[in-house]
Amino acid sequence: MTATLTSVRREPLAGGVGEIWNGEPDIAIEDLPARDIAAALRKHGALLFRGFGVDTAAFKRFTDGLCPDFMRYEGGASARKKVDGHETLLTVTEPSMLHGIPLHGEMYYMKKRPSVLFFYCKTPAAKDGETTVADGVALYRGLKPETRRYFTEHKIRYLCTYPDGRWQQLFQTSEPEEVEAHCKENDLEFHLQADNSVVTEYLTSAVSMP
Repeated sequence: MTATLTSVRREPLAGGVGEIWNGEPDIAIEDLPARDIAAALRKHGALLFRGFGVDTAAFKRFTDGLCPDFMRYEGGASARKKVDGHETLLTVTEPSMLHGIPLHGEMYYMKKRPSVLFFYCKTPAAKDGETTVADGVALYRGLKPETRRYFTEHKIRYLCTYPDGRWQQLFQTSEPEEVEAHCKENDLEFHLQADNSVVTEYLTSAVSMP
């Protein structure tokens, strides 16, 4: 079926953050009009596509048609595996991570971070599966004035320790010099410890407004 907006049923996400686009298995998600998707994303902040016939290849075509430039996941907090050999199509968490992931800003512990994220659920959870999203601006504005003032007047420091063997996975290299170069590009302080572990520090504003 040719994908058009008339073949998609749209409704708000619970809580007023984002919008759901409901489709059918015979609708090719990668054929949806990119301009309308971009406009909806700017307006709502998050889009959930549900009911479309999607596999990994279709998801890759869909995301490539919307964003021409993807960054590699270097220096992240979790070791992720490539899917079908793609550099930027990765598993989200390790199999050992069975706990919930709290609300957070993606890769806010370094200067260069993604402006758009895409998630594809290949195998839904048997029960209680969910992804938490929030309007960060609304959340900030809902804080008490004294709390907002504290955050605007103080910076935040991200201190990350990567044991030997772990940093090689997360930075995708075994050369400390390459890690140091990556840190320099992202305004991170780099420290190679005597036990060959790596410590990074990132000092930045605690408030980032669009």
